[in-house]
Formats: sequence, C-alpha cells, structure tokens
Amino acid sequence: MKMIIPNLFIDSCKENLEYYKHIFGGELKNIVPRFDSAGKVMHAELQINENCILYFGDKLEEAPPTPNIHIFLKFDTDEEIRKIYNALKKDGCVEVELDESFWGTLHAVVIDKNGLTWDLDK
Repeated sequence: MKMIIPNLFIDSCKENLEYYKHIFGGELKNIVPRFDSAGKVMHAELQINENCILYFGDKLEEAPPTPNIHIFLKFDTDEEIRKIYNALKKDGCVEVELDESFWGTLHAVVIDKNGLTWDLDK
C-alpha cells in the first residue's frame, strides 16, 4: 500500500475549504466542480505537507456524520497540536480536553463545525 488519504464529504464544501486551510495551513489544489450540481465541489485537495493530504467534496444528500470514524492526527510539537486544537474547538465541540493521556501523550478529541471527529495526539 502506498498511502491512505481520507476523502471527507461535507456540506458547503467550497466555503469550508477555506475553513480547513485556515486551521491546517497548506495549499488548496485540484478543485473540481460537480458537473451535475451547480456550485458544488466534486473533488478538492488540501495539501498540508508532503505526507499529509485531505480530500474533500460536497455531500449529495443529507446524511448525519458517522460517529464511528475519527481522523487521527499525529503531531510533532506541543505548539502545533495546541494551535490545531484551539482552531477546531472555536466552532466545534470538545469531546476530550487537550491533556496528558494515560498512555503518555498529549491528546484531545474535537468534533468540528461540520461534524467531523478529529483525534489529536502528540
């Protein structure tokens, strides 16, 4: 296997791409509009760094977020995890406060404003 890249389907994808770029940094690439739905995005990429890419697209129908899927992010520094944690919790909901975990890492769980669950770990 070469790599695994999450493909996240959200409402108002075009507007939310800037939200995620603001949180994670990086560069938006390959924004492809849906051919069957005006104003919607079929595919977009947020290239955070060489090894971290998030794919996004618009949901086509109403569907609740899937609570059994979490996106796990592993960080190198305390500064980096705190920055992302604070940005996600601003418009989101904290499930697990950022703190030292029982397994010895700095850890948090945040559900963002689009219902995506992010496990943060350093």
